[in-house]
Amino acid sequence: MAPLLNMAKQDIDLDEDLAGDINLHRLRHLSVLRELMTTKLQQECDAHEKEMSKAWETIQSSSALFQKRKTNMFTTLARIEGEDRAREVFGANLEDVAPPTLRAIAAFFGCKSRSPDKSNNDLFLPTPTTSVTESMRKFETRESASAAGTLSLENSAGPISVGGNHDVPAKSGSANGAPSKFYAKRSRVQFDFGTPSKNKKAKPTSPGDRESTLIPTKKPDIDSWEVEGSEYIFRYPAFGPGYFVLRCDLGSISTPHTFTAHPFEGNLAVEHFNNCKTCKGHDTTRQYQPDDIVSLHGHRVRGENVNEEWVRAANTRLSADISKSATPKSKNRQSLEIVCRFGAPDLQYETTPRSTST
Repeated sequence: MAPLLNMAKQDIDLDEDLAGDINLHRLRHLSVLRELMTTKLQQECDAHEKEMSKAWETIQSSSALFQKRKTNMFTTLARIEGEDRAREVFGANLEDVAPPTLRAIAAFFGCKSRSPDKSNNDLFLPTPTTSVTESMRKFETRESASAAGTLSLENSAGPISVGGNHDVPAKSGSANGAPSKFYAKRSRVQFDFGTPSKNKKAKPTSPGDRESTLIPTKKPDIDSWEVEGSEYIFRYPAFGPGYFVLRCDLGSISTPHTFTAHPFEGNLAVEHFNNCKTCKGHDTTRQYQPDDIVSLHGHRVRGENVNEEWVRAANTRLSADISKSATPKSKNRQSLEIVCRFGAPDLQYETTPRSTST
């Protein structure tokens, strides 16, 4: 009987040893398999990410081209049939083109959120998902704010600059921002990056020249490609480092007015925001100071290429475009491209009375 018990005990011990070996090999196999699968998935994810990045670059360039074409169509229609008619037709037929497209893109890329270390902005990841999702957030915020008359955000496809008449002073030297002055003649844009000329006295310090730590504005950050060459970019040290653009919403269309000259030279921005009674994006009953304007309507420009050299080049390009638009190619005819993009006064033709023979 004892030998049988010993044999049974040995069999049990052998079974336990075999089971332990099998379990150990299984765990090792799973570990190796998991590592191989993780590497494979990571490689596939990297490949898909590269493809999505290329696709997003195409989307960005297409959006910029779409913006320019919208600008041309709007200004041309406004010149031919009037500004009110242009706003009506433009808002009815073109305003909802981009948002459905962005919804489809956002659904494809998915949504990601960054860590909430920067107030007033929910999305800041430098990936295709960030730009798409933020564009959607801007559009949805505008839709919810339009009825209440609160501060609204810019269109996902970018602003429509219809000549920036409210941005630059008219012949009288004032910028009242009235829509009726839609085609006022532009003055030459001058730039000031804080370095006074040797032949001129230094300008007095403006409210925005005092240094400060980073202070967020109410408006979200904006990508550099959306404003390069189309809006005046400036520094405002009172809100910390970086560069800004100003935008003002008229309310009747979802594309805001933009500034094509330095907003705080000649009180352009102060006069506009204090005197524009048709603007729906801010309280027109109060008086605004420069700090108020930047806080409520300033967008900090973001991008890896944003520096003083890039800003200077972008503003120089903007100045050249405006100067070019103000110079006719001949006495009797202006460039059709300039008329479509910026608008122009009625063409004047010289008429000579015919001589009558007696």
